[in-house]
Amino acid sequence: MAKRNPSNHWLDYTNFNKSIHSLGYFTDADVALLQKETSYKKLRKGDVLLNKGEVCSAAFYLLSGSAYQFDFDDVDEKIIELHTENEWCLNTFSFINQQPSKTCLKVYDDAEVLVLSIHSIHALVAKSQVFLQLGKILDLAKDRTHFFDTSATPASKYLHLQQTRPRLIQKFPQKMIASYLKIAPETLSRIRSNR
Repeated sequence: MAKRNPSNHWLDYTNFNKSIHSLGYFTDADVALLQKETSYKKLRKGDVLLNKGEVCSAAFYLLSGSAYQFDFDDVDEKIIELHTENEWCLNTFSFINQQPSKTCLKVYDDAEVLVLSIHSIHALVAKSQVFLQLGKILDLAKDRTHFFDTSATPASKYLHLQQTRPRLIQKFPQKMIASYLKIAPETLSRIRSNR
């Protein structure tokens, strides 16, 4: 459903609403209240959502575009997480603990995002306990750590990515995918050529 947000920009909230409903049970009134608490931002490629050393004070929902979270490994960017449209992104540790981020969150290509601040979440929870379900956004961000940081083989990591998040493979270059999977680019090339 398209609605005008406070910045006078028409937004299609359809996928955002689906995302919210996937977190738990919310009435239409709850979703409308949540929409009012979000702010809209249009970003350009390379814009930073969160700098290293800043405290993550918001969760970002990608209406369009993509983003990635990284740390520096000497001179290279070490990819921590990749995000495409209709996904939430944030630095979970910094957000939960309200401590400086050890990573950077950057827009990979032009993007439109809805920003849900921690203050807005607190305000929503104060109005209704139903909004405690928003905590599941944090669980979505933890899912990657569980699988990709284990001792799974490079081939099984890539297969899992193909099956669960194929848009990442289409959106991001091979070097970034390899860094995300914590494997050498040459290894990823070999795995892809064997498929």
